[in-house]
Order: sequence, then structure tokens, then C-alpha cells
Amino acid sequence: MKRELLRTEIARGIKQGFGVDREKGIIRGFAVMSRGFIKDQRGWEIDETTLSQVVESGNSLKTGLKSRFGHPMMSSEALGTFLGRVKNFGKEGDVVRADLYFDESAYKTP
Repeated sequence: MKRELLRTEIARGIKQGFGVDREKGIIRGFAVMSRGFIKDQRGWEIDETTLSQVVESGNSLKTGLKSRFGHPMMSSEALGTFLGRVKNFGKEGDVVRADLYFDESAYKTP
């Protein structure tokens, strides 16, 4: 099986209101998706329509979007387990951002 890696742009700085709120268990303003070409052999392009659809779809879920450490069934380890819920999707320039609210169970998972 060929191993493939995802390459992304470098994150430069954290804006006001973004970052980690350890007391409440929230990562605010993390980048969900950025406009541009996917950096692999598929050659897909993420455009304004895609970004708008991600925001609309993410905000349509009242309880938020389920977030995991890795893909389900990725391995038999606990690293594929539930982390929490992603809420408050919004577009800022060429980036969709959202907030990750950690579930209490995520603190107990190995």
C-alpha cells in the first residue's frame, strides 16, 4: 500500500477571538477548508461555491458536526474515536473556519 501525505500551507498567527479555551474545552476558529487546488494527484479545486456549501452544510446541523481524531475504521486503535462537535462555521476570506467543542469522553480516551 502506497503511503500518501497531505501538504497544507503554513498557518501564520492566530487572530483575536481564535485559539484554545482550555477551561471550556473549545478550539475557536480552526481552519476547516481553504480555497485552492488540493495538493495531491486528484487535482480538485476548492472554489467559492465549495466553501459556501461547507458553511451552509455545517451550520445546518443543530448539534454540530461530529469530529473524530482520524477516519472511522482507520485502525483498530482508539485514535479513530469521537472528539466532539464542530459548530459556528463561517467564511473568512478564502478560508472556512469553525469551533471544535470537545466532548467529555475525549478526555478519557487513551
